[in-house]
Amino acid sequence: YINANWAVSDNSEVYANLLYNWHKTTASSFSRFWSPDINGSGGYIWEDDGTCDLGAFECPLNLYQHIFSPEETGGPQKETFDSKSYNFALGWKGTFGDSTWDWDAWYARSSFNVTDTQLWPLTDEIESFFQDKFLGPNLGTFYGYQIYNPDHAKFYEALTPSEYASFLDEIRTESKTWTHNINFLVTNTALFTLPAGDVGMALLATAGKQYWDNPTDPRVLAGDFWGLTGTQGHGERTNHAFAAEFRVPIFKPLTASLSGRYDSYENVDAGSDSKATWKLGLEYRPVETLLIRGNYATAFRAPDMSYVFAGDSGFFTGANDYYRCEQTDQPITDCQFAPVQVQGRRHGNPDLKSITADSWGYGFVWSPNKHLTFRADYYDVTAVSAISDLGD
Repeated sequence: YINANWAVSDNSEVYANLLYNWHKTTASSFSRFWSPDINGSGGYIWEDDGTCDLGAFECPLNLYQHIFSPEETGGPQKETFDSKSYNFALGWKGTFGDSTWDWDAWYARSSFNVTDTQLWPLTDEIESFFQDKFLGPNLGTFYGYQIYNPDHAKFYEALTPSEYASFLDEIRTESKTWTHNINFLVTNTALFTLPAGDVGMALLATAGKQYWDNPTDPRVLAGDFWGLTGTQGHGERTNHAFAAEFRVPIFKPLTASLSGRYDSYENVDAGSDSKATWKLGLEYRPVETLLIRGNYATAFRAPDMSYVFAGDSGFFTGANDYYRCEQTDQPITDCQFAPVQVQGRRHGNPDLKSITADSWGYGFVWSPNKHLTFRADYYDVTAVSAISDLGD
């Protein structure tokens, strides 16, 4: 971290600060396992050794799962995260002559880069390996599930590290995001004087740009890696805002603060949105040791860039397959297909509107002496609009 100040004159100075961070983490990921055709049937297979009648549902429908031990994988399966980030600001602040007007103009930029590296089984390679080792030839499908005559003894045989490595490949993802903005702030703590005291004011103008790039290996989204999916996306947007705040002493024990702000976001190659918000606060001090306060405000937040710019992405979840339960004459309360793992797809929406909310609260601060202070506050926040996944 570096911080520097340079006095340009008696009433202004230039300042700069830089915070740089590098962080590398190598961690053991969760246990790896394999199930037959996880991307299609959820690991269930019909076992037909030729002595049962599959059409009469006499053949067993079993879920197989081989969990790889550290002895099989050659040690813990590691994933490495290498991240670099910085925050930088350069500004000039001071006072207009001998007045009560202060100003502050600055440029700020922050950036975060992360590289994620790991080894993961390839779908075709691991399926072929276990089909040759354990499953044997495919005998078709029945009600959407594969039919095999598996060799149970071979299923429990341990793999060697070289066998395990034969169906692995590296996944390397490099993601980047940055934001920068210019800001200009003017303040005056004594704009003019009322009988109860000075009126203070602050004015702010800001403009900036945000960038988000979260790629992933195309093979992940295509299902080339066994039981794995991912998210990806890219986008940028500009924003600007104007804000004003006033602090007004109404009478000696009562002070009001009133503020307003206007924000506008414009997405490159996407939609845009803007919103005006405001806040009113009151502070009442009946005696020197007690402060009672309350406020009401409206709130605004632009959608996260991943909600707006996310490309076609995948996820896994569990669901009850009641249709298959009915087709196999299984009772709903005792169904083998509840739950089963299914894969879903999702993507962002460039036309998303912003999140808005209303809030209010009240509280007090009591300081009976200089060594003791009691504080209590109540907050109530109601989301007027929120972002959620849209179903089919």
